[in-house]
Amino acid sequence: MATKHEGSIEGSQDETLYSSHEHDFGRIGHPKEHIAVAENDAYDVYGDEESAEIKYRTMVWWKAAALMLAETVSLGILSIPSVFASLGMVAGCILVISLGAIATATGYLIGLFKLRYPHIHNMADAGMVLAGPIGREVLGAAQIIFMVFLCGSHVLTGLIAFDTITAGASCSVLWAGVTAIICIILTIPRTLNGISYLSVASFISILSAVLITMIGVGVAGHKGGVTARANLSFASAFLSVTDIIFAYAGHVAFFTFISEMRKPEDFPKALYLLQIADTTLYLIVGIVVYAYAGADTVSPALGNTGTILRKIAYGIALPTIIVAGVINGHVCAKLVFIRIFRRDGVKSRHMTTHSWVGWLTWIGICFAIWALAFVIAEVIPFFNDLLGVISSVFASWFTYGISVSATGSDVEIDVMTVGSGYLLVPSDPTIRVVVYTTPETEMCILGGYHSDPNPNLILLQMGAFIMVAGLYASIDSIVEGAMVALKIRPDVTPDSPLEEQPAIGIIGMGSMGVMYVKYLEAGGWKKIYVCDIPSKYEALKEKYQDHSCVTVLRDGHLVSRISDFIMYAVEAEFICKVVEMYGPSTKVGAIVAGQTSVKAPEKIAFEQYLPEDVFIVSCHSLHGPTVSPLGQPLVSVLSFASSSLYVIFEFQVLTKHRAPDEALTLVENILAPLRSRYVYLSYEEHDTVTANTQAVTHAAFLSMGTAWKDELEYPWETGNYVGGIETVKVNIMLRIYSNKWHVYAGLAILNPSARVQIDQYARSVTEIYKLMVAGDDAGLRRRIYNARDRVFGSGMSDGRAPILLSEDILDRFSLGRRPSSASAKANGIYNGNGVPNGNGSTTPGSPGSPRTSRANSHLSLLGMVDCWAQLGIQPFVHLDLAATPIFRMLLGVSEYLFRSPERLESAVNAALYDTTYRANDLEFVVAARGWSQCISFGSFELYQRRFTDTSAFFESRFEDATKLGSAMMQAILDSSQTDGAHLADP
Repeated sequence: MATKHEGSIEGSQDETLYSSHEHDFGRIGHPKEHIAVAENDAYDVYGDEESAEIKYRTMVWWKAAALMLAETVSLGILSIPSVFASLGMVAGCILVISLGAIATATGYLIGLFKLRYPHIHNMADAGMVLAGPIGREVLGAAQIIFMVFLCGSHVLTGLIAFDTITAGASCSVLWAGVTAIICIILTIPRTLNGISYLSVASFISILSAVLITMIGVGVAGHKGGVTARANLSFASAFLSVTDIIFAYAGHVAFFTFISEMRKPEDFPKALYLLQIADTTLYLIVGIVVYAYAGADTVSPALGNTGTILRKIAYGIALPTIIVAGVINGHVCAKLVFIRIFRRDGVKSRHMTTHSWVGWLTWIGICFAIWALAFVIAEVIPFFNDLLGVISSVFASWFTYGISVSATGSDVEIDVMTVGSGYLLVPSDPTIRVVVYTTPETEMCILGGYHSDPNPNLILLQMGAFIMVAGLYASIDSIVEGAMVALKIRPDVTPDSPLEEQPAIGIIGMGSMGVMYVKYLEAGGWKKIYVCDIPSKYEALKEKYQDHSCVTVLRDGHLVSRISDFIMYAVEAEFICKVVEMYGPSTKVGAIVAGQTSVKAPEKIAFEQYLPEDVFIVSCHSLHGPTVSPLGQPLVSVLSFASSSLYVIFEFQVLTKHRAPDEALTLVENILAPLRSRYVYLSYEEHDTVTANTQAVTHAAFLSMGTAWKDELEYPWETGNYVGGIETVKVNIMLRIYSNKWHVYAGLAILNPSARVQIDQYARSVTEIYKLMVAGDDAGLRRRIYNARDRVFGSGMSDGRAPILLSEDILDRFSLGRRPSSASAKANGIYNGNGVPNGNGSTTPGSPGSPRTSRANSHLSLLGMVDCWAQLGIQPFVHLDLAATPIFRMLLGVSEYLFRSPERLESAVNAALYDTTYRANDLEFVVAARGWSQCISFGSFELYQRRFTDTSAFFESRFEDATKLGSAMMQAILDSSQTDGAHLADP
């Protein structure tokens, strides 16, 4: 096929159309002459820019190299170590070097083609030259689709980075949106010259991130499992090969980069710098990370380090993740923009001027591209698999096929049969080029052909093979993933034959792990496999030696390989480390669950370290191990792509994450022996609900215990905190401190919502205390009653039965005794008429049964309700959804105080005018602020020290408190059921 340009080399009216031009691609022409290359600006995509307001052709070669490095290396380098782990060290090195060399050659050919046809700006223009209008539409659409999906991959990678850095502090959709918005803003500059400066920072960013990763895996030491070669199926092996191809797939943007270079003939310099840099980096990172991480190597590469280094690496890599996405988005937007404002070779003034039409069109295109990228990345559940298919189809042709086809476009004419002309001999002896004139038409025609053997034909065949094989491997992966099925029937029960029962694995045999084993074994499951840390192996084996249904294994690898359902019953603080260690050993088709109190780090750990061929249906028991789950609700958490099962105090929370409905059904049946009620939430909803129901309540009682410890007294033994709601407060405080410290630490430290609420609680009690000390009657009443109205409603009646029992029943569970009526009267506590005086309180009710407790400000409860009001939390919304027994009782205490005008007025009066408890209130404020500060530091060690210090003070009272507290909670729950109140307790 010949290309035609008006004018002729000699004798035409426009003798400047072609001129002798020497460039870095070699000396091409007649011996002693150079090739004729079009230089007239009229044939360039942007035309003459001398008077243009927006000048595009301003980049020097090193800026183009920076763009190419940022676009190509950013995501490509993150998958290379896992490729080495799949293919082996030798094959990995050979493929990185060979495919890099071929990509260099094809990039060089694209540069040649661009110089020959200066008007080409993108793949659509190349398609027009190669195949006319049809070629333009096909290749233009292909480039847009490919680049939009590339933008989507950057949105997802940004999401992962933000999620890792913040430990899942917010909804993943939010981070995807943040990434997309940042990319939109940075894509708005109209020229690549400005973005090139960002590209320099981008390259430094990814270089630093992978350096940190290599240092991290080096410090961790060799993990073993390194092989020189691997034994894989063709589909599996070629799927890894496509990752390397994708790592060199920057060619799709080369036409656009060259179009904005000041001297397009300098493109080879940029190309050589790119290929030397990326090939060297791929080799070093692949070899080092794989050599140390071994068979446990994961993708992205930044995930191969520990939690802290991983957060640092992702933080440093954020610029390159975003900037590389911006470059792809810019190139895609420029294609559409040029297509709109350049018709039939004539450009509109809006291309090069600061017109409203030009800018609004450009911004609109940028917004549409990133909005579409965000939507497809978030909505399509199999986005990564679909991206693999699209990359196989398009990256193979853009990197290998199209570049070769382009240089071959002038080869189809048998120039020796078209009349006279002159043969120009290029520096490459395998290429023959003819430039000749036809006097009849005065047309200048450039044609040529390759001498045999034809290396371009070989590369063309290679591109076709890569497309077909890559497409096969990608589709095979999708089909294989879809065919991963449960190994156990979802309707299986403990009565099913032994061979049909699931193998149940528990990793972590702390108190919660032991509780699960207890109920699952009692429920009739016959194949239960457990493990803990190696130092506990012998003791654990001895403990279960007489349990025929329970098998103790040495580590989590053995449990993961054999189990159909695996529960990680480990603390939230260590979930990432434990899953990183044992997750890769998970049995194909198994279901994995987590028993952490905070799901954000668990979600990150599961998604990062579990194989793609397993299901996630996480669970969380929202109750302590000493509480029977009988009759309690079971909450099920549902996410757009996930399911997880959380077992709560009286019920079970289930979250289906990356699993079919059958997997959720199977988990429900496995946990049926707990006889809990199921509640279904998403990962994010779970963390929000648990924060809203537990954060403030735990802060209140942690502070209460610390305050009493600092006063060195057991207040119920002095008669100050005895009877009625004081019984509930004391029992809950002792119950919390009798548990393990980490039960509450994970919620407080790792759940961002909880940290906000605990901080607000400290502020609430401080501000209320200041009003008390100042004697600000109007201010205190206004604040307390506004809080009451916002949390409980001004009508204070919703037709629901109260949670708490009468004080007569609660008194049965008190650790202390009330003062006698005589001593109470002597101390001014009770006036004998059944109504509160200025300093005392009574419980309205039957005459002759006066309450003799001194009026209390109940600062802890006033602060709690005020905190809910300040943050807009409606605790009753979660009462039926995910309320633990402790939360239920605490909410009942608050309700008991705030829904009674007499009790609330008595508390306010005591706060303002009775100083009996003022010292206790001061200690409470100090304790609340101390706990808030402790949690804000994010230190588990500091939390543990503070918790255990207080716990040790009350330890001698735990036994009695546990007995009475359990009986009290059961009485309250039984009463609620009798009265028709709804139960729900995480």
